Parts: sequence; C-alpha cells; structure tokens
Amino acid sequence: MKAAEPMQLNNHNTVRHPVTRLKRWIERNVFKIDVYELRGDEVVPARPRAPRFKVQDVSSWQQVFICLGVPVIVIVLADGQKLELSDKHEDLRNILQGVVANKELPWNAI
Repeated sequence: MKAAEPMQLNNHNTVRHPVTRLKRWIERNVFKIDVYELRGDEVVPARPRAPRFKVQDVSSWQQVFICLGVPVIVIVLADGQKLELSDKHEDLRNILQGVVANKELPWNAI
C-alpha cells in the first residue's frame, strides 16, 4: 500500500493571500498610500506631501520596476524637473496612459 502524500497548497489557498489583499485595501482606502487622481488638468496625490503637477507640463514619462516589483513612474516635466513616484495601485499609470499616452517612453529609454 502506498503512503498518503502530503497536501500541497498553492498561493490562493493560504492565509497569506487574503491578508495581502486586506493590507492593500487598507493602504489604498484608509491610508491613501500611492493613490492619485486627475482633477481637471492636474494630477493630485491623496497624500499632501507628494508633488502635484499639470498634465500639460509632462514632457515624458516611463514606468520602471525597481522596488521589489512595485512600479515606479519616472516623469520628466517641461522645466526639466524629474519626479520618481511609487505607483503601487497603478492609478498614476492609468491617468498618464489616458491623458498623455503619446509621451510614454519604452522601459529602457532612461
């Protein structure tokens, strides 16, 4: 007779998966971490310390992955200022793709 094999669980059947989803929901909806919205022609972060900018001032932008898989958006403004903003929930990328998609650079351009 063959001995029973140990049960193997994938990531979706572990406790970690719901905890991670809850953590992300709390970060987004309670603490407003990496949440951006478009108000008129200005991109406004939910947290007051992050910089605001007007979409017409964007000369180029690029999405890169440098922080443990969390997307970072690099934005170069018309005055030469370079912003590096974390975009964990991809709000900023969705705004930029909807408004200034023609100014997106490929991943290896900067």
